[in-house]
Amino acid sequence: MELNDQTNELYALFKIFLKKIGEEWKSRSGDNLPLSHIRMLTVLQRREKEKVAELADCLHVTPGAITGIADKLIQRGYVERRRDETDRRVVYLQLTEEGQSAVKGLDSIQQQLYADILARLDMQDIEHLKRIFSTMIELVDSTNRKQG
Repeated sequence: MELNDQTNELYALFKIFLKKIGEEWKSRSGDNLPLSHIRMLTVLQRREKEKVAELADCLHVTPGAITGIADKLIQRGYVERRRDETDRRVVYLQLTEEGQSAVKGLDSIQQQLYADILARLDMQDIEHLKRIFSTMIELVDSTNRKQG
């Protein structure tokens, strides 16, 4: 098999894996939150508060999409808008206490999901995966350094 064929096959397998993980995570959460909403909640958890434009860049979507997601998360009580105290034109999004609790629950579900999957692999396969992912991260980092 040629390198290009292998690349395409790996890409397809990785996409399928991520899709199935996302579906299982969503199914276990019982919250019926789309993955885009979950991604926004997890970013807000890590960053505390964020401007719409910065969230859009981080999540690779338009500011309009962020506004739509934010509106839905605000309706659920997970996110709130806050104006900057020094510049009232600037609006931040941040998690509410209920949103923080929801993210903790989602994190717990994710950890259990990965534990359930990895428990079915033998230790040699797990070590192999760790080595491959570590190498891939290093390759991406070195590519970014060369381009940046």
